Amino acid sequence: MKAFVEGVDMTGRELLNTMERYGIKKVEPEIGEKFDHKFHLAMFEVPTDEQAPGSIMQVVAPGYVIKDRLLRPAMVGVAKGEQKSVDTEA
Repeated sequence: MKAFVEGVDMTGRELLNTMERYGIKKVEPEIGEKFDHKFHLAMFEVPTDEQAPGSIMQVVAPGYVIKDRLLRPAMVGVAKGEQKSVDTEA
């Protein structure tokens, strides 16, 4: 089983090396980075006060670019400012 896992790892590394050789790069945004519609696809919003609204909270899947062109956007969860509850009791 160990040899199988090593073979899969080596195949993955070789695939990434080949992709880099032809100018294909992985887009992996950082948590807290500002959402950029050119490279990111918002999959869901997270109501939170931990991050500024419009910043990335979670990366679901990385994206890929070839030179300057987008192949697939990074799929991310975006922070949404938590709405203040209004007390309607009179």
